[in-house]
Amino acid sequence: METPDGQLIGESAAIAAYIARAAGNTSFMGENAFEEAQVNQWTAFTTSTIVPAFYPMAMHIFGWKDDKAAHDNGVKALKEACKVLNTQLDDRSWIVGDKLTLADIVTFNALLVPFTFALDAGFRKAMP
Repeated sequence: METPDGQLIGESAAIAAYIARAAGNTSFMGENAFEEAQVNQWTAFTTSTIVPAFYPMAMHIFGWKDDKAAHDNGVKALKEACKVLNTQLDDRSWIVGDKLTLADIVTFNALLVPFTFALDAGFRKAMP
C-alpha cells in the first residue's frame, strides 16, 4: 500500500493497523498499552504460526502441489495452533479485550479457509 505521502507499507496486518490509526480508530489496536501489546502478540502468532501451517494445506487442497505429507503436517500444526487460540478464547468473545480488534480480523481471515476445507467437523466442534 502507498500512503498519501508516498511511503510504502507491506503485509496486510500492518496495512490494516495503519488504516485504523489514520482513520482515528485507535481502539482497533486495543484500549490501552497492554491490549495493544496483546493485539500485536496475537497478530504475530497468527502470521508466524497459523499462516505458515496453512500454506502447505492450501497448496494441496487447491491442487497447486500434490504433497499429502506437507498437507498432513500443516493440518497437525494448525490444530495445535487452534488449541492455543481456543484456550485464549475460553470464556470470552474476542481475542483481546471486550470488542473486535485487529487480532480478531487477522486470525479470522487466516482460519477461514482451513476451517472450511481442511479441518474436520469433529475438530471444528471442539474449537468453539
